[in-house]
Amino acid sequence: MDIKKFLKPQAIHAKIGDLLETLEEIIVFILTILLLILSLRALYDIAVDLFVTDISFISLIPKFIYVFILIELFRLMIVYLLERRLDTSLIIKTTLIAILRETII
Repeated sequence: MDIKKFLKPQAIHAKIGDLLETLEEIIVFILTILLLILSLRALYDIAVDLFVTDISFISLIPKFIYVFILIELFRLMIVYLLERRLDTSLIIKTTLIAILRETII
């Protein structure tokens, strides 16, 4: 018996590729959910700082910029899930916002 005929390498490679793509989609979906939770927590922290504690607006600016970074990352993940491609313009925007945040801090 010929082992190559028995295993059919093309079929095995296709199944492994499908499995890896499914795992990749699950990982990206979980990361998207975690980004959403992180964004909601950051918004909660800003709301607490605004309404409960006495904090200056200047110290809130980095937190607002952090929320913008999270929003851009969230949009990037959604584009990747829908179109299966990375949007370089969104990556550049997110990077520029992160650099701006570090500059302001």
